[in-house]
Amino acid sequence: MGSLKTKAEGTPLIRRTFKGVGTITKRARTNDRKLVQRINHMLDSLYQTGQLKYLRGIKEGRVTFQEVLDRFQEQTLNTATVVEDIRSLKIVFDEWLERTENLSPKTVQTYKEFAATLFKLAGDSQTISDLPTLLKTYRDKCRKRQVGAQFNAVRNTMRTFVSGTLGRSTPLYSEISNIKPIPHQKKRVDRALTVKEVWELTEKMDENVATMVWTLCMTGMGWTEYQEYEVLDDRILIHGHKMKRLDDRRNREVPLFDVDELTMPLPAPPNRSEKILRKHLVKASPDGKKVTPYDFRNTYAYWMAEAAIPEIRRRQYMGHLPTSMTEMYSRTELGVHLAEDAKRMAKWLAEEIRKAQKQ
Repeated sequence: MGSLKTKAEGTPLIRRTFKGVGTITKRARTNDRKLVQRINHMLDSLYQTGQLKYLRGIKEGRVTFQEVLDRFQEQTLNTATVVEDIRSLKIVFDEWLERTENLSPKTVQTYKEFAATLFKLAGDSQTISDLPTLLKTYRDKCRKRQVGAQFNAVRNTMRTFVSGTLGRSTPLYSEISNIKPIPHQKKRVDRALTVKEVWELTEKMDENVATMVWTLCMTGMGWTEYQEYEVLDDRILIHGHKMKRLDDRRNREVPLFDVDELTMPLPAPPNRSEKILRKHLVKASPDGKKVTPYDFRNTYAYWMAEAAIPEIRRRQYMGHLPTSMTEMYSRTELGVHLAEDAKRMAKWLAEEIRKAQKQ
């Protein structure tokens, strides 16, 4: 039995020799005589106009007669920076993977997965020269989604691809290399808890630990600050440890308020070490969620926003320094607002606790 023939087998063999290129010996991949004549005419024209890179591309198998002919007839060959520009980026990438022998099957699969995420942004008409633009667009998306490692892996894949296809000395490789990777950021997810989540969390704790949790959530104190705060008539005085160099800003005041739905005395002094508190949090935290003491500071900021306390006062209660001159001059003496904000917090928190109790 005869073997199955490919599309190229049985078609006319085109053998042409050009100075500076060598001999091109390739099947025409068509039996149409007129089309074969057009191919030969194109080869002569390319040689006469000095476009030898396309002749070399055909000889080396990087492009086919038909691919060059299509661009030749459209008169768009001059817009191509490199030979591969006349072909779809996806096709060039797939063929590079096929002809690269030193890649393991696992590496090939990994490269395909990385490339697929980038090629979702690419149309069929985009070529290898569009890679820098594609990578920059993809970098912006990854930064917004905070997946820098994903972009860096795709960037490295494209650098390897361009290096293997065009070489490291090409302008395109340099342009891609100049696109900076996204710096690695230490993964730390600070999240605020809802009142319902805090209620369910403290229900699993003994009263002493629960009072500590509610105190942290209702004051925004860090653990170190929790060791030495003062309760005054209508406010809580917190000694800030991050601002010791600024004597007039070392301390901050936050509203003092009571919530009838919480029968425990608040604010409560620390009656356990941070290590003990963390152990209780690990036991009481829902499956798959890790709650830390610092999350209670974020919770306080979130609760103030929900209680409709103005942002400029929220920042002062959190102990944040002004971010602009406008904010600096807009800040007011908090004493006149403490009672007002305490009522807002108490009213909102009481309502949220009643909702949590019903569920």
